[in-house]
Amino acid sequence: EENGVFFEIKNSAKTLTRSINFPAGLVTTVEDSDKNPNRKFKSSTGFTYHCLITRTTLYDDNKKPRKYTMIVGQSVIYVERVLNRIRLIVFLLIPLVILSAGAGGWYLARRSMKPVANITSAARDITLKNLDMQLPAPRNPDDELGKLVLTFNDMIERIRTGVQKI
Repeated sequence: EENGVFFEIKNSAKTLTRSINFPAGLVTTVEDSDKNPNRKFKSSTGFTYHCLITRTTLYDDNKKPRKYTMIVGQSVIYVERVLNRIRLIVFLLIPLVILSAGAGGWYLARRSMKPVANITSAARDITLKNLDMQLPAPRNPDDELGKLVLTFNDMIERIRTGVQKI
């Protein structure tokens, strides 16, 4: 039933021609086709088809008008396959991507905050009794954390010098 695009040409009395792959069991009606040329039909075999119905008038050699109806259609099975793939992507792959991104973000945030946790822990250990302690030397003294550690160490040195003078 999935033979691609098919067509049928009718006059008011009968079907004149139809493509070889015209679906068996498909009966098309052309009522109201001027209002809604895009129609959906179901064959007796259970398959659904989208059809475009066009009415036209052609003149023969004697200039006598003849009315024809052309029906072009295709099985919706192709569209359903694409939609099923999209559903698979939406319902399976997107949640996996979101979980992976969340896990990666959590890992990177934890890794980037580890030096801050080390500095905080070392700063808590410094008291009046051990003012000779320093915060651990920064990996990069030119970044924000490095400048903060150097500033803390300078401040601790000034406090130690001030306490020793008292």
